Amino acid sequence: MVHVLRAVVLMASLASVATSWAADIDVFGSDYSIPKAYVQNGENKGILVDILKYIDERLPNHQFTVKLAPWSRAYKSAVDGEGGIVGISKTAEREVLFDYSDSLYNDNVVIVVLAGKAFDFKTIADLHGKTIGIGRRGSYGDAFDSAHKAGLFRLEEDSGPDSRLRKLLAGRMDGGLFNGGAAGFQQVLQQDRELYAQRDKFEVLPVPLKIDPNYLAFSKNLHQQDLLNEVNRILRAGHANGDLARITGAGLSKAAGR
Repeated sequence: MVHVLRAVVLMASLASVATSWAADIDVFGSDYSIPKAYVQNGENKGILVDILKYIDERLPNHQFTVKLAPWSRAYKSAVDGEGGIVGISKTAEREVLFDYSDSLYNDNVVIVVLAGKAFDFKTIADLHGKTIGIGRRGSYGDAFDSAHKAGLFRLEEDSGPDSRLRKLLAGRMDGGLFNGGAAGFQQVLQQDRELYAQRDKFEVLPVPLKIDPNYLAFSKNLHQQDLLNEVNRILRAGHANGDLARITGAGLSKAAGR
């Protein structure tokens, strides 16, 4: 019995030591990217936050601290090597700066317009001559960025989706981009009483801008490829057993109010 107790104490001590050795890693992200990542009543919430928790629980030697802030600030923190970043899209420019995980979440990016002012949209070419609202320093891939740089459309940047909708109401843009499909857009409305009262003034175009894979990434200067390999192993297992689909489904159901 004494030997058993000693073994239990030893195992507990080793577990405590292992925990103390776990590396704390900051992961930055947007504080207002509903339903992916946002702050509500001082608490980090969203599909990507829940996926990071899922990964964190399965990492033996690392512990994530999620820090949500305006996207431009979160992005700068990641570029400066202060930690990782979650919810980032891939572009050729960013792949020079960051090492990426496998995709955590496929974001259904929709275009919201004023009711009665819908335009036919099937490809990026259909944005010709339009002014499109987007979060500051946001990107939706190389094709989108290249079309913007070529002058196909104009971007109106903002601090968050509520600001985007108010600009749309004021006639400052033709459409705004929103995460999480129609459900994510509805959740944005539900969190702002004034905008919710005007919900009938908005319309979601039937064809999304794109399905945008979102990733966890680290500055190449941090040399975190071994950690990303561990993350990818957890992601593959989570996809295979359905855990990640359940997390995503629960987040989208919450956004839709179900």
